[in-house]
Amino acid sequence: MLYLDTSILVSAMTSESETERSQRRLAETPLAEMAVSVWTRTEFASALSIKVRTGQISLEQSRQSQALCDEFVGAIGAVWSVEDRHFAAAADLASQPELSLKAGDALHLALVLDHGATLVTLDERLARAAEAVG
Repeated sequence: MLYLDTSILVSAMTSESETERSQRRLAETPLAEMAVSVWTRTEFASALSIKVRTGQISLEQSRQSQALCDEFVGAIGAVWSVEDRHFAAAADLASQPELSLKAGDALHLALVLDHGATLVTLDERLARAAEAVG
């Protein structure tokens, strides 16, 4: 199972430097092999809001991107819930200074580790941390 973090979804569903690459990656992967979490959906909404506030996209573009994401998430293999054990594992990961993880990224990584999934991300720091913890 491939776990998609927020960065690849935002890139695929808005106009960014990595949009084409992200869209190609999603198109090449069978829907049944992809997963996100409820946290991913929260972060996606936040990322769109930031883009609107900073003038990167319009409110209408935000709504279109959110609708596209909702449709995509409804079609993929799994939307994982976040449980207390994931928050505990994320806290353990975030407490390791050598990983340089922010709280949200630690939560993504905790989910990946718990489900034995492969992380798909554009975030180089998160990718390095995932590699470091195996």
